[in-house]
Amino acid sequence: MFAEIDAGGVAVYVRDEGAGFDLDAVPDERRGVRDAIVGRMAAIGGQATVESELGEGTEVVLRLPAARRGGAPG
Repeated sequence: MFAEIDAGGVAVYVRDEGAGFDLDAVPDERRGVRDAIVGRMAAIGGQATVESELGEGTEVVLRLPAARRGGAPG
């Protein structure tokens, strides 16, 4: 796990060297990655990417932009 914080926001990288998996082959009813990771990050204005390959492990990247002062959009 590695984290970076700068003026643009925060990025957290989580990587393993396990068996990996084919994300496209995960059935729609298995919502863990889609809801718990990607969906939750999107709900707070962030982004999550999951890259995995069979036999090569998995990397999850979570990015959250810095909050704007004053809370005004745009």
